[in-house]
Amino acid sequence: MRSVRLWRCVWIAAVLGCVVVLTVNAPAAGTPPIVTPVYGGMVGGLIVAVDVTAGDQLDPHVSADIAAYTDAADPAYPTIRYHDFLSPVAPNAAIPSTVDEIDTLSDVDGIHIAVSRYNQLNGVRAAMVYDVAAHTIVQIGSAAQVGATALGGDTIAFVNGSPGEIMVGSLSNPGGPLTNVSLAPANNDIAPAVSPGGNAVVWASCVAFNCNVMKSVRAGAWSSPAVVASAASNPDTDGSAIVFDSAGDIFYQDLGGGPSIQLQLPGVERNPSISGGIIAFESAPAAGQTSDLFVYQPWTNTVFRVTDTPLIDETLNDISVLPNGNVRVVWAADDDASQAFARNIYARTFSLPSAQPGYHFAGFFSPVDNLPALNLAVAGSAIPVKFSLGGDQGLAIFAQGYPASGPIACDASEPGNDIEETATAGNSNLSYNASADQYTYVWKTDKGWKGTCRLLVIGFSDGSQAVAKFRFK
Repeated sequence: MRSVRLWRCVWIAAVLGCVVVLTVNAPAAGTPPIVTPVYGGMVGGLIVAVDVTAGDQLDPHVSADIAAYTDAADPAYPTIRYHDFLSPVAPNAAIPSTVDEIDTLSDVDGIHIAVSRYNQLNGVRAAMVYDVAAHTIVQIGSAAQVGATALGGDTIAFVNGSPGEIMVGSLSNPGGPLTNVSLAPANNDIAPAVSPGGNAVVWASCVAFNCNVMKSVRAGAWSSPAVVASAASNPDTDGSAIVFDSAGDIFYQDLGGGPSIQLQLPGVERNPSISGGIIAFESAPAAGQTSDLFVYQPWTNTVFRVTDTPLIDETLNDISVLPNGNVRVVWAADDDASQAFARNIYARTFSLPSAQPGYHFAGFFSPVDNLPALNLAVAGSAIPVKFSLGGDQGLAIFAQGYPASGPIACDASEPGNDIEETATAGNSNLSYNASADQYTYVWKTDKGWKGTCRLLVIGFSDGSQAVAKFRFK
């Protein structure tokens, strides 16, 4: 789950339009590979009004069937409300608090909602966790200046102090000791996010306005903080990948490390969130214009539109992939006319096709692993790249100039997965097995690639693309 973003510039929205299909740029070694997604159209499903009451509602987060947000209709006394998509009530239930307590900066994971609770009597800001089913609330640790909170599994992370530090505690042992995972007292560490399993925390570590995305993972104990990307912000993780923005573009990287992949789209993209591999983000034609929401499906390299409202600014999004595979996105929209700058909370639940209209590519089959995994192969070997397009599409399935590959930077900390199956040496070729509904492209690699990493890009004749990354030994 990801926490509130602390740099909420007013990014305004306009229609992104149809994304032009370009090739993947083969960058120089040490620079991120750049991928231009295919435009898959508008998602289905209906938009649900989570809270459209008068006044400002903001900072929504979602986990499965529960969405939590800050209700600031009374700016002097904000509270955290939550919406149950399976059993909605009106108005949405609020986390109980006294007249002296102010709740903000929530996050949600399953039936638990984390909040930053400010007690006006003693001036303490504490991290609290509310159980939606049991209607109980507990304090985590004894930190006294808590900012943004984040939840995942048994783990709660939050900003403490100023400049901020990222502290980690346990829901099962709320009074237990806290761990400082940021270990950078001179930096302002903010915007934490926790993986759903609770074994990874990401955040932004800033000096003035210069920020790096950081991570710590737990394997028994929490690891020392490691840099994911420089000059980047707004991180989130789903336990497999880390997503963040930098200079108006969205990037994602395997949690285990390796090169970041940059999405190349028109306009300015920011504030990504990720769940089950699906990335949601805001996109505007330029800074200072209204933003709409989109989702990106990495294994089909397809971007889909979630909102299309040129005069409404839709921001502060979060995403959750449901157990049945459907996708749920929540956001705040500045369409509340009750007062200046007031927002309402909305949600949309939808399914994504396996690919955009045309070929139905559903990912690579063994022995090639899909992104963000890294495949290990012997340089000079012939690799069978197997996939399905939803039936026999003939053998003229590749766009001109594809398949292609280009060099990417290697990361020694990324273990990768060995390619255990190779094909008979020879020239690259394509075949189709009707009984298995499976294409096999035999990719003949070069012995000169030993010790390097490359991105394989398969461009199809319907305009879609599929990518996989390799390290050669």
